[in-house]
Amino acid sequence: MRVRCAAVAVLAGVVVAGAGCSGSGVEDSPGIELDRTTSASGTKPIGDVGLPAGTLRELWRADVPRVPSPDPARTEFVAGQVVVVSNRGLDVLDANTGEPRWHYYEKARLVADYAVTAGAMVVTTVAADQRGEADLADDQSMRTTGLDALSGRTLWNNDGLQPVTNGQKKGYEPLASAKAGVALFVGRDAKKPGLVAVDARTGKDRWAWATGSVRYCTFQPHDTDGSLLLVAASCGGEESLYALDPSSGAVRWKKSTGGSRWAALTRNGVTLVNRLGKNTMSTLVTANGKEIWKLADEDLVATEFAVAQGRAVLAVSRDASGMGQRLEFVNVRTGKVDKHVNAREHAGLVTAGGHVYGVRKWPGERDGDASPRHMPDALDVIDPAKGKVTTVRLPFTASGHQFNPGLKPTLIHGDRLLRAEQVGDGLRLSLYGPGE
Repeated sequence: MRVRCAAVAVLAGVVVAGAGCSGSGVEDSPGIELDRTTSASGTKPIGDVGLPAGTLRELWRADVPRVPSPDPARTEFVAGQVVVVSNRGLDVLDANTGEPRWHYYEKARLVADYAVTAGAMVVTTVAADQRGEADLADDQSMRTTGLDALSGRTLWNNDGLQPVTNGQKKGYEPLASAKAGVALFVGRDAKKPGLVAVDARTGKDRWAWATGSVRYCTFQPHDTDGSLLLVAASCGGEESLYALDPSSGAVRWKKSTGGSRWAALTRNGVTLVNRLGKNTMSTLVTANGKEIWKLADEDLVATEFAVAQGRAVLAVSRDASGMGQRLEFVNVRTGKVDKHVNAREHAGLVTAGGHVYGVRKWPGERDGDASPRHMPDALDVIDPAKGKVTTVRLPFTASGHQFNPGLKPTLIHGDRLLRAEQVGDGLRLSLYGPGE
C-alpha cells in the first residue's frame, strides 16, 4: 500500500501575523510567524453506526513526519477529519482518504493546551525558551486561537486566556465540550477564583463560574466527553470535585474530596469517581449527583468505563494495574448490576453505535511463554443490554508504543478504528473499517 506523507514540510508563503482581534478571517497577534495551510473543501462525516463484530481491513495509511516529541502527541476525530495535535501545532487529514487537508504551526512556540468542539478547535500556545521548551513562567507569552475545524482558518485570537491546566498538558488531555461548543479557561478575576467558558467559534465569553472562595485556587480537569465538565478545585486546603453544565456553568453536583487521591471520568452524563490509596473506593454518580453504584474494597478498583443502552460498562480489577479484570454491567436507572463477565485489560473503553468497544493486547489467554508483543491485537465488541462480549482479531500486532496512554494509540469513531504508532521521528496513522 502506498504511504502518504501527510505534513507539508515547506509552505510556499510563511505568514507573519498581524494584530489580534475577533471575527471571521482574523489574522493573528503581531510578531508571531505562522506556517500554515488552509482548505476550501468539505469532508464526509463519519456516522455513529459502530464497528461490526467481524473482520476489519486497512482503508488507508499516512505518515506525519518530523513530529516534535511524537510520544505525547494526540489524535482526534473532528468533523470527518483526523487531527494530530503535537508540540508544534495541528496536522489535519481527511478521515475518509488520509489525504492532508490543512496544518497550523506557530514558529518558536509550543502547544500548551487545546480543546475540541464539533466545528472548531481552540489552541493555546506559549513561547519556547532557548532550550526549545515551553516558557510557562511568562504568562504574557500565552496566546489562544480559535480555528475553523473544516478549513483551518483563524476565527479569533486572544492573548489574555490562561489554560485550566496552566500549561501542564499531562499528555494533551483537553478539557473541552464538544456538545456545548466551549473551551474552559481560568477566570480573570483573581479575587473570585473560578473558570470562564469561551465560545469556540467566536472567542466571546459564554459564562463564568466562581468557587465562592476568597482564597487562591488551583484547578485540575478530569477526563470528560463534554456531557459534563469535571473539575477538581483546591482552594486554600479545601479540595472539591465539581460537575458543571457545559452550556450554562451551573453546578450539577459537588463532592468534597478531602486530602485523598482521586481520579474521575465522565461518559454520557454519568461519572466514575475513584478514591485511590489505602481506602480505595469506586462510585458511579449520575448527572444530578445521585450515587447509583459503589465498590468499597481496598483490593478492587474500576479502571475503565463507558455508557451505552442505559448501562454503564465498568472494568473492575484487583488494582489500578488492570490485572484480574471483570466487566460489570450496571443499570444506570436502578444502579443494579445486571451481569458480570471475565475480561482482559483494554486500552480504554469507547462507545459507538450503541455498543462499547475495547482494544486489548492479545486475544484469549497467554500461551506458555508467548509474548503479547508477537500476538495479534483483539477488539472486544460489547453489547451492554445483553452483557455479551464478542472478540475479534485485529489485523495488526501490539507494540510498546501502541499502548502508551499519552499517544491515545487506538481511537474508535463510528465504524472506523484509527491506529497511531511512532515511526522514527514521526507518526504513522492507519485507518481500519469493516471488511468486505
